[in-house]
Amino acid sequence: MVIVYDTMLGKTKKFAEKLSDALSIPAIPLSAYSDHQPFVLITYTINFGEVPRATSHFLEQHASKLLGVASGGNRVWGNNFGKAADIIATLYRVPVLQKFELEGNPSDINLITERLGELNETFRTER
Repeated sequence: MVIVYDTMLGKTKKFAEKLSDALSIPAIPLSAYSDHQPFVLITYTINFGEVPRATSHFLEQHASKLLGVASGGNRVWGNNFGKAADIIATLYRVPVLQKFELEGNPSDINLITERLGELNETFRTER
């Protein structure tokens, strides 16, 4: 499994790198992904709760390997905070692993690490 991220201002990249360090798995940008292994997607939310165009395009090609999604954002957007994760989760039937603000914090890393552990266990059991 790898962490694949999309970033506009570098915040989701920083979050993906923190998660990568915590899990000891690679974090790579969308453009570096090659379609051979399952991935967790870290993205951001734009406008009033939309999925970034690059993320949507990437998923059109690679969604079959998507295991779960997390989205960054800012809580000032209320119900639209991290909404890209909700949209992607619904479209591709994967769990929302976490919504985090800006670059995230240690609590966000702990929660997503725990959820990925649960996801890994489910993935192993179903195979």
